[in-house]
Amino acid sequence: MEKIEKKDVLLDILLSVLAIAGVLLAIFMLRMSNQATELIELGEDVSGIVAKEYEEEDIDYMDIEIDFDTLSKINPDIYAWIMIPGTEVSYPILQSNDDEVEDYYLYRTFDKKLGYPGSIYTQKRNSVNFQ
Repeated sequence: MEKIEKKDVLLDILLSVLAIAGVLLAIFMLRMSNQATELIELGEDVSGIVAKEYEEEDIDYMDIEIDFDTLSKINPDIYAWIMIPGTEVSYPILQSNDDEVEDYYLYRTFDKKLGYPGSIYTQKRNSVNFQ
């Protein structure tokens, strides 16, 4: 009987751990989904910033202009934009200011809210003009 009870206890513990892991995973995925939604909304809000909509075969990526004046109103730490043609990669690149810690954007979104997985950023020792 003791062995059966130990197996039952171990099974209960295992199921509890799995349930907790499932809840934590769901929370993590929800946070990531919310950040992705915010980035999509940023892309839509700045659709004028990232030029106009083009058909895939008509895109001349050299003609796409980013309006950094408008982006700086959203967050002055945004200094560049990364876009990979043919993918959904279109994100701001940030660098924390002197009042913030070096890895400020490691766990923060482009609008300075805590969020996972953070933002694309460079450390202060890197030049924002890529030199």
